[in-house]
Amino acid sequence: MKHLPVRRLLLTAVFFLAAALVGAAAPYGLPGGQSGVTYSFDVPTHLSSTPPDGTVYGATGLPSGVSINAATGIISGTPAAQGSYSGNISLQYPTTPVTTDNLAYTLVIAPPSGTPVITSTRTASGTVGTPLTYTLAANPAPTSYNVGTLPPGLSFDNVATISGTPTVWGSYTVAVAANNDLGTGAETTLTFSIAPAGPVPVVTGGTLSPDVNAAVNYQIQATQTPSSFAADGLPPGLSVDTTTGLITGAPTVGGLYTVNLTATNSYGTSLPATLTLQVGVSAINSAATLALTVNQAMAPFALSATHSPLSYNVTGALPAGVVNTAGTLSGTPTGTGTFVLSVSANNAVGTGPASTLTITVNPPPPVITTQPATQLIVAGQPATFTVAATGAGTLTYQWKKNGAALSGATAATYAITSTTAGDAGSYTVDVSNAYGTTGSAAAALTIATAPTFTTQPVTTAVTEGQSVTLTAAASGTPAPTYQWYKDNVAIAGATTANFTIAAPTTVDAGSYTVSVTNAAGTVTSSAAILSVNPSSYLSNLSVRATMTQGQTLIVGFVIDGGAKPVLVRAAGPALNAFGLTGVGDPRINLFDAGANLVGSNDDWDSSLAPLFHELGAFDFVVGSKDAALEQSINGPHTAQASGTGTGTILVEGYDAGANDGRKLVNLSARYHVGTANDILIAGFVVGGTGTKQVLIRAVGPTLGGFGVPDTLADPKLVIFNGATVVATNDNWDASLAATFTEVGAFPLQENSKDSAMVITVQAGTSYTAQVSGADGGTGEAIVEIYAIP
Repeated sequence: MKHLPVRRLLLTAVFFLAAALVGAAAPYGLPGGQSGVTYSFDVPTHLSSTPPDGTVYGATGLPSGVSINAATGIISGTPAAQGSYSGNISLQYPTTPVTTDNLAYTLVIAPPSGTPVITSTRTASGTVGTPLTYTLAANPAPTSYNVGTLPPGLSFDNVATISGTPTVWGSYTVAVAANNDLGTGAETTLTFSIAPAGPVPVVTGGTLSPDVNAAVNYQIQATQTPSSFAADGLPPGLSVDTTTGLITGAPTVGGLYTVNLTATNSYGTSLPATLTLQVGVSAINSAATLALTVNQAMAPFALSATHSPLSYNVTGALPAGVVNTAGTLSGTPTGTGTFVLSVSANNAVGTGPASTLTITVNPPPPVITTQPATQLIVAGQPATFTVAATGAGTLTYQWKKNGAALSGATAATYAITSTTAGDAGSYTVDVSNAYGTTGSAAAALTIATAPTFTTQPVTTAVTEGQSVTLTAAASGTPAPTYQWYKDNVAIAGATTANFTIAAPTTVDAGSYTVSVTNAAGTVTSSAAILSVNPSSYLSNLSVRATMTQGQTLIVGFVIDGGAKPVLVRAAGPALNAFGLTGVGDPRINLFDAGANLVGSNDDWDSSLAPLFHELGAFDFVVGSKDAALEQSINGPHTAQASGTGTGTILVEGYDAGANDGRKLVNLSARYHVGTANDILIAGFVVGGTGTKQVLIRAVGPTLGGFGVPDTLADPKLVIFNGATVVATNDNWDASLAATFTEVGAFPLQENSKDSAMVITVQAGTSYTAQVSGADGGTGEAIVEIYAIP
């Protein structure tokens, strides 16, 4: 249809005309006019395209004296009065059926030039019951004034004065204008503010939502002791008691009702207050505001209302990404902004009142891109925590320690210039913008303190094969690590507070330390000496010989590792109990390596009896002439035994101390070897457990090299366990020379007739070594027993 494009243009023109008529500068619009001056405006020529022929024009609300030509659309005439005029310009198109467009307009007609303008003040105030006078003034000088309706009690004297005594309080607007020979000037509004003579009631409005036919009892609330009440606009079924202000009854017709409530006392009637009656309709009672975050899924928001709503009405543009499904809003908003919606609910009665729902879609709160890092700092050093975050607007920061805000810590970086132990703790930061706050992950600050030992390792002696644990303990922050050392060399894998050697050998003996380390430094313990004693050791030596008057039996001992107590005995009378004839009164003298006498005994002291039992020695009769002494010795010593008369003598040496590293390493006896019962017999026992290798020598020819006369030319060595021969040797093997060196024995003459052997003996078993001449010869000889390490 040809007129449709024109209609689209005309609709566009509506906007332009309306805009121009309210004073906006636009290419289309009704120009203003002046009272008494011819006015003309061609509507069609101000449209974007010419309306079709046959269009009928019309206009409403034009000033008196002005009209529109129905055929041409020209508005013309002479306005009779000034003022602001508004109405619609209609265009009726020659279509079938007929179609019409309406354009709203506003036309301002100014007063004639030279007419008076009101110059007096535009406001006046007074009080009910108090006389009031107001004088009008205008320029140029008027000949008269036009005055509109005045407040009750006031009148105009038709010259220039308004006066009287106001009878009703309130705010009144009165139109005034001034006249002269040229006409009436611009109309001006004069406002009279009339105060009551005393306090009038103030009424409180409200909202009431009864069901249809439900009883209502509503008391109008008002101050200043009203004498009467009014309620205008009540629904059918309700009435007001004008004396008490009580509204009662049962509404019979559902719907929305706006009731004006007033109260009157002797000073006047209150301003009206509104009582909204929602009879049987659903009123929205869900939240009026909703805050969302862009690009974050919203929790579904369900509208709710009173009086059994059946459906909801949502008017207005929802945020992009949010949808309304039967009164429930959901989705993910994709853009920020504020969205104002009108919402209402429908039920069987009808549609309830509209409420405003304001949805604000905010940018997201800050996003932390770099979290503060946990730190380990030595006291006195600086610590710095840093956070990085992104977000809309200005970001603010608040650092916290252990959840408490730190004063002044409001930047992206928090620094402690010199840390102390009190600075240790958990640090977080809250990053905020106008749309929320994001808390960081916690960063721990640990202040390192140097390790200190609370338990030092202790010097320990153990027996070979016996598990041993060295223990240390240290404190520090953070907890220190451990590293054990032997003789200043780190032990692989020894990195705990305890270091255990399950089955130590003599190789494990040494000096042990442990170092403890943390970020604040390293501390090394004091040294603990670990001694590993052999599981088996020489525990005693005995030498039996037949003595004649004046002979001396010499027995040697060597103690290694430090001074150690030994028990030395010379048994004579005590041997009689074993079927032997013992020397009657033996005596012992003990000499050190410098030939100094360090101990002597002739008749034993019975106080030694408990020691005899402890060491497994046979008893002496109390008061007998046997000899015994206990002496602490170190290094080589000799015991020289002599006696009165002839007979058998038994000289014994016992290790009387603990197996703690100090030990007997060599036992020896020198005597003149005879034949038959006069041979040299040495007994020995290895203490402890397991087995032990020992070197046993019978030396004769080599003694001659030391100036000993009359040596046994060809000694023979036979070892017994009880009555069983376990080893024999006549001439020594040169392969043993290295063993001699190892145990510290003097070398034997090459190819000599001396005897020597290495045997393995069982701990706890008694052995005897018998030295005799292989060829039946006699002479001086020495028997030696060495413990091989």
